[in-house]
Amino acid sequence: MNLFKFIFSFLYPVTVEEISGKYNPVLEVRIENGKYVLNAALANYSFGKLHQIFLNAFKQIKIGEKEIKNVLLLGFGGGSVPVLLFEKFKMNCKITAVEIDQKVIDLGKKYFNIQRFENLELICDDALEYVKNCNLKFDLVVVDIFIDNKVPSQFESGEFLASLKSLMKNKSILLFNKIVELENEAESFAKLVEKAENIFSEIQVLNIYENKLIVANENTGTNKAGML
Repeated sequence: MNLFKFIFSFLYPVTVEEISGKYNPVLEVRIENGKYVLNAALANYSFGKLHQIFLNAFKQIKIGEKEIKNVLLLGFGGGSVPVLLFEKFKMNCKITAVEIDQKVIDLGKKYFNIQRFENLELICDDALEYVKNCNLKFDLVVVDIFIDNKVPSQFESGEFLASLKSLMKNKSILLFNKIVELENEAESFAKLVEKAENIFSEIQVLNIYENKLIVANENTGTNKAGML
């Protein structure tokens, strides 16, 4: 990192690269307060506010006290979630991360050194297709899928939530992140919660900044048909 840009970034964000991805018209890496961050046009993708949102969420669910061995991360960005789990909370786990945009992965390798994590498997794929064809089970599932600042509608369906449930072990945890400050997003989030309540054993909602996160705990002894 250039020393001048590092120092100046404490006064004003410094853009170091801006490109277009296949799914994200704007991908921008900035230096903010001495750190690289990854942004889309209207939302932070990694290491800015999003990083703080997941830090707060993991603290609230006391992730450090959970026995987490296998993690599924849908929507990778620059790698905020792996950094938190591996380095902040010292989790001894394997993370399977699915990111649809190869340009996002390339920026993660270039600026955020994501290749340093031996227990991270990063897959370039559509999360919908990956979940449909996956036969593994996970202790923690994190859904952080955005095109800019919106969650594509297919990931808010009851069918998709039920597919996630099929990948969860007994006492597994689902974290589903959504920005709700936009017009009509509060209504769509309420519908999403209603669908989740019909599928998972236990639901709570975390309010962090402009985001709401559904926390779903799964007890395989509870049978819910799900709302599709």
